[in-house]
Amino acid sequence: MNMAEDSAQQVFIKYASIGKKGITLANATLDGAKFAKLCRESKLVGGALTPMDVEGIYLRLSKGFGRLDYEHFLKALGEIANIKKVSLDALLNRLAEMDSVSGAARSAVPAVRHLEDRGLTKAVSGLGVMVVVVVMVVMVVMVVMVVMVVMVVMVVMVVVMVVVMVVVVVMVEVMVVVMVVMVIRKKVPAEEGSGGRRQTDRQTLRLTLHARHHVPNTT
Repeated sequence: MNMAEDSAQQVFIKYASIGKKGITLANATLDGAKFAKLCRESKLVGGALTPMDVEGIYLRLSKGFGRLDYEHFLKALGEIANIKKVSLDALLNRLAEMDSVSGAARSAVPAVRHLEDRGLTKAVSGLGVMVVVVVMVVMVVMVVMVVMVVMVVMVVMVVVMVVVMVVVVVMVEVMVVVMVVMVIRKKVPAEEGSGGRRQTDRQTLRLTLHARHHVPNTT
């Protein structure tokens, strides 16, 4: 088996394995969609070969089985070679070239993906640091705000207590003043009443003395 035939087998197994696992050359088969995909991606379609030709070849060779095994796949490649007016070996070499190009592309993809993953990891790491910093800043701001609110509440409570104490002191002073005024009002009428009685007694004494002085002596 030459390199071209080996590449043809690898291409056949690769497309037969789409959506499946454990595919080998012995159990590999192609349905119509996979066969058309192989011909299209291997650049076989074009020029004299049309998508209708590919579909017709598949329908003719898959009769009774519904799929293409590797033997019928080689027959399909022979018909394609006839339509394109090239030898089967040339067509197999074409498949080998396309397989090597796709293999190089596949090997380049992991490297690019690795670089993308590293860049993504760095970006995520940087984003994580920024998130941590933002969270810490938010927490500090919240703590400061809570402390300020507590201080304001304490100040308000102190002010309220001072106001209450002032009100209590004022009320006590007012009550004292009221009591003093009431006591004074009670004492004043009593003093006025005793003074009037003393003045009346004095007038009575004067009248008595005056009467005695003017009474005629009968002896």
